[in-house]
Amino acid sequence: MSNALGQISAGPQWSDVGLAGKGGSTLSICLAEEANSSAEWECRVMARTEHGSFHVGAFRTRPPSRGEVASRLVAIVYFPGAKSWITSWRKRSGGTALSQAAVTLSAEDQSGTFPGVTPLVSGPGPAATRSFGFTPGIGAAPVLLATNGSVLFDVRGQLRDPAGPAGFALLFDQAAAPIAGDVPIFSRHIGSAAGVFVSDGTAYEYGGGAQGRPIVNTLWAAFSSTSDVFTPLAGNTFNATAELGLP
Repeated sequence: MSNALGQISAGPQWSDVGLAGKGGSTLSICLAEEANSSAEWECRVMARTEHGSFHVGAFRTRPPSRGEVASRLVAIVYFPGAKSWITSWRKRSGGTALSQAAVTLSAEDQSGTFPGVTPLVSGPGPAATRSFGFTPGIGAAPVLLATNGSVLFDVRGQLRDPAGPAGFALLFDQAAAPIAGDVPIFSRHIGSAAGVFVSDGTAYEYGGGAQGRPIVNTLWAAFSSTSDVFTPLAGNTFNATAELGLP
């Protein structure tokens, strides 16, 4: 195992914290800040291998002022073949011009999560902010379900016209509205049999777990003819009831 400790500060510049040496393919990222901090940090993760450096992913933190523990694990990163790591940080919202935090990186040569970056939350967040939202008529044009900073506990719904075109209910967590070719975080076939798909029901559900899934950018939903990437499908719609913890 190898470890590194660094300091990040508010401002327009990026603050880098790296981990060189023996390293490993799995990286844990911990953040420690003041208990009343309202700063939201963005982190970009790069992995260095024998063949060069590669961008692995990015995430944003949820601050202690919204229910997080001040000293906590904020992400796990898995990149087979990684030899060393670079994390780059900047303050995206909240806090002050003097906001600071301490970053600890620890790496081992083993797996423990899906490839890429897996953001984590340590606290339940403000319990009183949980709400439900119903969105009808989601079709080929993407529809916004939740904004950055929300926590997604559950999304469920069904196809509006069971006799109409079948397709895939897709969910995305990204800043801009999805366009053709974008990759979803969730896909579920709904409707009649098509090609190699068996006849499916008209309902779908995505669960964010007991503590919910933090929305890093913006949560979108859209109807698609393909599952792995977004291919807009017109002629039918589905609805969504989202259970959210609002920022």
